[in-house]
Amino acid sequence: MRKPRPRKPTRSHKPKPKPKPARKPKPDPDKPPKRKRPRLKYRPKPRPKPPIPWLVTHPAIAAAIVWRAPTAGNGTPIAYPAWSRAEQVELRQTLDKVTGGVGTNLPEAPPASLVLNTGGDVFATNLDVALARQIYLGYVAQSLAAEIRHRVPWSITGYSATELSWLFDSRSLFEYFAAYGQYGILRSHGILVNHGAATPGDPVRTFQFLDSHGLIGPTPTETIGSVLAWCRANLVHFYGGYEPANFQKHWQYSGYPPVERTLTGTVHQDYPQWGVLHFTGGCWGTTAFLRALLRTANIPVALAKPCPGHAQPQFVREAVYLSHGDDPYNQLSKWTPPFPAGDLLIDAPQFAAWFGGSEAIACQNVGIRPYERAIQNLPNELLKDYCADLAANKDHASGAVLNELKAHYSLGELEALLLWQKMDTKLAALGGCSSLP
Repeated sequence: MRKPRPRKPTRSHKPKPKPKPARKPKPDPDKPPKRKRPRLKYRPKPRPKPPIPWLVTHPAIAAAIVWRAPTAGNGTPIAYPAWSRAEQVELRQTLDKVTGGVGTNLPEAPPASLVLNTGGDVFATNLDVALARQIYLGYVAQSLAAEIRHRVPWSITGYSATELSWLFDSRSLFEYFAAYGQYGILRSHGILVNHGAATPGDPVRTFQFLDSHGLIGPTPTETIGSVLAWCRANLVHFYGGYEPANFQKHWQYSGYPPVERTLTGTVHQDYPQWGVLHFTGGCWGTTAFLRALLRTANIPVALAKPCPGHAQPQFVREAVYLSHGDDPYNQLSKWTPPFPAGDLLIDAPQFAAWFGGSEAIACQNVGIRPYERAIQNLPNELLKDYCADLAANKDHASGAVLNELKAHYSLGELEALLLWQKMDTKLAALGGCSSLP
């Protein structure tokens, strides 16, 4: 056997020495230490939250919020979903002020310019674009706050598009006039919206008036009745015409009467001895006053004018009306004992019967409701007239009773209603003429 060859000794492969790390330079005490940046993972940018999330879940109301942008003609309608982000944020900021109790701080009598008709009467009270926008946002925010914060017992979520438009479309407050570059409040117009004769102020203070005076009832109809009762007890028809100088005497304002000054009362410059009175601009002023007052509680009101020269409030959702804007402070409405002011309201069928025919008949029936209520209720004042007729031995045709009611009822109509027989019955029940209060 061969002997195995001895193996040659292999060279040992020593690992190469690792290079010595370079000495870190000593930190400069005058320089701040560098911080390692953390490795960032990719994260998609979060979508911006909607300015008013509630409107996302209520698209019908969002679509009803329409600003008539100042463009040619009477403005371009732009609904809230199409507003710019900045415009939507502007509404949210106004809503935050209203819900937070800060308020809008809008002027009670906003600076305005006037458009006069050929007779020198105020045709329109004009507001500049920026101020009109702030007033509009204020009223929209007030309506949203009343709904979202449950400040009234009813909800607008079931309102129709037409009903919502009287709360949220800027046309319900004013129309844009490209010729003037301003927004105008129109008392009466043949084509555009009829606003009536009143200038809106701060909607938050207006709502606070309703709330602090206990005028907000469990339902819109009861609230309307309470407001009409306040009007009956407080409002005074103004004197004279629609000239700026006459407005200035009544409200210390040359435009249409400011709503808040009607609420707080003013002193007539020519008759300071009368003291503070709640002047209203007649049927046009009262209708506009009711529109501005009740919309802050989400009760939409329109203006009806079946007879030229007269205005009648239409409470849109409740489908009830007044026979005339002056009805609440008509003298017959104040006769005693007082009836519920809500009884002045008439329903749509009655309104159609009185005002749906010819213009002549409609004009004849303007303001008829207080007379009808007097015939039904037989107030003390009417009975006193009858007692005076009996004492003077006057017949029906020549007596004071017919004289009180002849504006709307003929002698034949009153006799057909058995008015005198009913007065005899009531007088007997009271103990005769000597027992009248």
